[in-house]
Amino acid sequence: LQTMTVTDWPPLNNSREVNLIDTLTGTRIAGPLIHESSAKGGAFSPNGRLLATVTERGVIHLWDSRTGESVRSPVESGIIGLNRLSFSPDGSYLAGFTQKNAGPGSTNAVLLRLDDLNARARLLPHRYPVGDARFSPDGKVLVVMAAPDVQLWRTEDVRRMGRPIAV
Repeated sequence: LQTMTVTDWPPLNNSREVNLIDTLTGTRIAGPLIHESSAKGGAFSPNGRLLATVTERGVIHLWDSRTGESVRSPVESGIIGLNRLSFSPDGSYLAGFTQKNAGPGSTNAVLLRLDDLNARARLLPHRYPVGDARFSPDGKVLVVMAAPDVQLWRTEDVRRMGRPIAV
């Protein structure tokens, strides 16, 4: 049971600060986690030990969810407005996308390998705005839905798996 949540503090101010709050007690666990611009999204790793956050400028941050310490240097995603993040089931990859039709960046997803501290975010280009991105149960495939297409990507070498599938 995940007992933490990411919140802007104070609420509704496009804050550069994120706090981790125990949802059962309302107690702050860690924070403020400082960002270079407004924090726009976040996700916890499957084991709950990492928190990934992303800013309005598309910079991804990784934090230790117990201490609030940064665990690697911030990573430029290359997508302004990136606001959705998800971890692979084993926590070794992080995917992101912009869930809105916001111009050129909305047709890209991004994939970041987490076990390599020098890894850069890889852009995954699509013809249409990305509506969702999900990992296969084993984390070896990223499924990107960009209606009317679905594209499969191998996470290990960030390669397309065939042509887009019309849905």
